[in-house]
Amino acid sequence: MKNFAIVLLFVISLFIHPACLKSEQNGIIGCFYFHTPEIDTTDLNITYARAVIPWGDVQPEKDYFRWNARPLRKIDYILKKGIKVIPVIRSAGAEWALKYPGRKSSSPPKDLTDSFNEKYGYSPTYYNFVHGIAERYKGKFPIVVIENEVTARCFWSGTMEEYLKLLITAKKALKDVDPQIKVADSGLASLCWGILMIDEMVKEGKEKEAFNFYKLYFSQAYGKKIHSAAEMKYFLKSKSIKNHIKKAEYLLPRLRNTVDILNFHYYENSSLFPQLISFIRKKMGNIPLMNNELGVRIKSGVPERRKKASEELIKKLVFSIVFDLKAVIVFSFTNEEHNIVGLGDERKMVIEEMMNSFKISLKFLNHKLISYENLSKNNLQYHLFKFRRQIVRVLWSKEGNTEEVEIPGNYRVYNYQGKEIKESRLVLSSSPIFMVKTMD
Repeated sequence: MKNFAIVLLFVISLFIHPACLKSEQNGIIGCFYFHTPEIDTTDLNITYARAVIPWGDVQPEKDYFRWNARPLRKIDYILKKGIKVIPVIRSAGAEWALKYPGRKSSSPPKDLTDSFNEKYGYSPTYYNFVHGIAERYKGKFPIVVIENEVTARCFWSGTMEEYLKLLITAKKALKDVDPQIKVADSGLASLCWGILMIDEMVKEGKEKEAFNFYKLYFSQAYGKKIHSAAEMKYFLKSKSIKNHIKKAEYLLPRLRNTVDILNFHYYENSSLFPQLISFIRKKMGNIPLMNNELGVRIKSGVPERRKKASEELIKKLVFSIVFDLKAVIVFSFTNEEHNIVGLGDERKMVIEEMMNSFKISLKFLNHKLISYENLSKNNLQYHLFKFRRQIVRVLWSKEGNTEEVEIPGNYRVYNYQGKEIKESRLVLSSSPIFMVKTMD
């Protein structure tokens, strides 16, 4: 009888859709879709995957939708693996419909109007495209992101006003099909948030604080280095920086009344993550937040670069849960030009230290949170998460400090790579550790 029961359970398991198994975690962590002969990230315990839907690929002509387009085949594959897709809809490539055809960046549609129409928003062609996507994937996208980093000319050719019209049109098209779907903006770039924070400090007369913040925030950034507060003020007055600030300051207050979730991107030092969240919430109120591009930026040549990047990734994922982000998508790819360390290198070979840190974070943190307690003090970061099947404590000390801690009873301890540490007491460094207690 026992053998029969085992066989029966096995047979039943064959017919359980992967989505049913994946849905058990209900965590917030995902990544850019990443597939090599070594690894397929859809086989990991991720909740979300980011994928792009370019208008030109899906609707190359006005009256023709190519439902077998490569981006949609990729999305269909991810969905079949039981992973929720958070797509980025971009207008790029729809040459027949765009105001600025022939560019790699997205563009406003050429039929974008000055006034809102109750039937199609500001653009009938764009409305029909997004409406078609919404109908095909009804109930399958929890969140849809409209465009990518629109304050950057390399991603968006139009004005901020044109982007808002596009966003409002997309939101109408999506919610006409599925009122439950959440709509998010393109996300301001990580460097743009730093500039906004520094600019505000300078305007408040906090130049010394601003320069100290600048040195840490931009310590791993690419581009020209600044060596004094005076140089920093001159930098803020440059045409390109003033333009970024102007665009962001126009956009942010209007997004508050337009999107369901505010999106942001972040690559800089993990220790500044709480300060950034505080800044965003001061500007935007209690609007829900998400991050569909979370990464690590460390310059080539920094000693133990990959180790430090792997530790930074864990800390940022911890803070993403602490600050109640609705989704966090890890940037999977290395970009040496921008000093970004991904899960894979520029040849798409897996970076083991980064992948191990990502896997251990998924294993211990990517679950539905029941309760959270902040036990941090002085130079110690100490976060206690209670999930249905386990209690997880994540600890690390401030850079350059150490802290001796005792391991609570019935806990197993793991380092940033998932290697078990068998000690009753240990000295914490800036490298995070996981203390895990399984709930019986």
